Amino acid sequence: MSTFWATIAVLVFVTVLVGGGVVLFMRQRRVALPQEELSIQTVRAIILTKLQNVRELAMVRSNFQSVVHFEEAKKVFGHEVPGTIRKFMLSYTGTVVCGCDLNKVNVGNSFFNRNHLQITLPQSRIFDIYPDLSTVKLHDQDSGIFADDIKIEDQNREITADLQEVKQRLINEGILLKSNDNVQQLVRSITAPLGIEAVIAFDNTEQVNGQSEPLRLN
Repeated sequence: MSTFWATIAVLVFVTVLVGGGVVLFMRQRRVALPQEELSIQTVRAIILTKLQNVRELAMVRSNFQSVVHFEEAKKVFGHEVPGTIRKFMLSYTGTVVCGCDLNKVNVGNSFFNRNHLQITLPQSRIFDIYPDLSTVKLHDQDSGIFADDIKIEDQNREITADLQEVKQRLINEGILLKSNDNVQQLVRSITAPLGIEAVIAFDNTEQVNGQSEPLRLN
């Protein structure tokens, strides 16, 4: 065999050897799962730490508008006393804040299906709802000649009661479902760079319409 063909044979052999090594290495890398590169304890710590660092992003804040109608009169034996009717209508805007309690996130103790990780989140709930009192506008105010004057305390009382109705209306319109979707996207944005697919479930034992803080007037 000539030197030329001998050289070609050596190059082919080396190419096959190196190529086989690369293929074997890539196969091993494909098999190398997150649990081999990162322990479950490390992954859990990373996820929980990052979630605590983005607590504000996990919150959903939404503005709302509402109108309050109020009317009352003194009654004697079930009949209204003339001149004692008090009534008004007011409008205002406010803010509702909802989200998940990230202190109650449960990250699974092991991987499954190679790189899937179970993460259980508490159901979203309303943390706070409050009016912007600078936006309150009074309409159609009227007091009978024998009625007490309408006071700011009357307005605040009716707004506080109205906030409960607004809260339920927003829940019925799906604000908590929107919050759940927001948190799921946030969790996946944290797990994806780790090569992990989050399998997310919500803890149905959590009160969906609960709140951690009382309704307040701002």
